[in-house]
Amino acid sequence: MEGGRVARRICARDGEMMKAGKVIGIDIGGTNTKFGVVDEQGSILEQSSFKTTDFATPEIYADHLAQEVLALVKQLGAEGQILGVGVGAPN
Repeated sequence: MEGGRVARRICARDGEMMKAGKVIGIDIGGTNTKFGVVDEQGSILEQSSFKTTDFATPEIYADHLAQEVLALVKQLGAEGQILGVGVGAPN
């Protein structure tokens, strides 16, 4: 995924660096929805996208997004390793 802020390391509450774990990033745009999984270094492990406008209702869109993100996590074998999810969306 391109653009956005510069990647920073993920820290635990006590300030120590995470040794393992992954984060999901989702960018909901007016034309495309892009999403991916990054590691603790901010390196993109896997990413995908689909057209935001291909869905009749927000509920169908949300279901599709959830299915696609879960499939990506499973593809990486990252079940149980997700530390958080970041979502960007238009106003």
